[in-house]
Amino acid sequence: MRILALAAVLLAVASCARTYYKEFTVEPQDRSYTVSQQFDDFTAYLRSRGLRTVIETNNLLEVEIDPGDTLLVRLVPDAKVELTLTRRTKGSDFTAAEVRRFQETFEQRIRETTGRGLSIRLVDQGVAPLTNIKLQ
Repeated sequence: MRILALAAVLLAVASCARTYYKEFTVEPQDRSYTVSQQFDDFTAYLRSRGLRTVIETNNLLEVEIDPGDTLLVRLVPDAKVELTLTRRTKGSDFTAAEVRRFQETFEQRIRETTGRGLSIRLVDQGVAPLTNIKLQ
């Protein structure tokens, strides 16, 4: 009986992963670029890339950008657009280079598609505790 319990614990630990997240805020260079326009531009760009939608509501869109990595775009009541980059993995967090590349690439793509400049600023980051992602 102890062997079965030990085996179950080992299987559960083996399937555990960490969830890493990076929180960003969007700061338009032009004050006439409304938050509604920003949100619409971000979501239109993400849809145009054919990314798999994880969840979508009126003020929120989450897409899978890579296996295990998602991007959540939300229009918050404070009249701003926030982004959350999330990685669920047994491996490591986003590197500083990956975060910088995300910021620069997204800023550039929005500028190219809309003609409007903005900054994507990292405001918070963290690690969720170990979670069991698959228990069968």
